[in-house]
Amino acid sequence: MITNGLDASVEAVRLLAMSHGLGTSILVGQRTAEAAEAVMRHHLTGLFGLPAEVSG
Repeated sequence: MITNGLDASVEAVRLLAMSHGLGTSILVGQRTAEAAEAVMRHHLTGLFGLPAEVSG
């Protein structure tokens, strides 16, 4: 469930934009895939209250 007080439709657009931007930054060599994953994980942790690390 999304954190209280956040607009789900705005957050969906934000996630899409972030994923596109991070993907582009990987392709042009600005950051590694691991660094992009860390950025996305940080955002999702705040958005959904997910654990910072998922063991698998």
